[in-house]
Amino acid sequence: MVLVRVARWWPVLSGVVLTVAGIVLRDGAVGVVLLPGLVLVLSAPLIPPSPKTERVRRALLEREMAAYSTPAQRRDFETTLNRYPDRVTCEFRDILARQAAAACHHSPPGSGHAAG
Repeated sequence: MVLVRVARWWPVLSGVVLTVAGIVLRDGAVGVVLLPGLVLVLSAPLIPPSPKTERVRRALLEREMAAYSTPAQRRDFETTLNRYPDRVTCEFRDILARQAAAACHHSPPGSGHAAG
């Protein structure tokens, strides 16, 4: 996991090094590294995370959200989510909907839940 973080942040680290070197040595020929350093620093947020990293993050989030298992806990969490825009909470809502569907689908016969 540490290697994933380092691999994701290497453009920032190398960009900072090049930018600092370019500023400190701006009078010499090494000052040309200022522009590539700035490009690396400013382009780092545009690098998408790797699919494996995203899957690991999503699985961890799903496990954490599984703690909201009772209807009262889910209502409280959904009430909290309602305070924020959908574009911010869409991943949480998707996980809650999937967990609710899985709970209904796997409920025992006669428990009052309709199986889908």
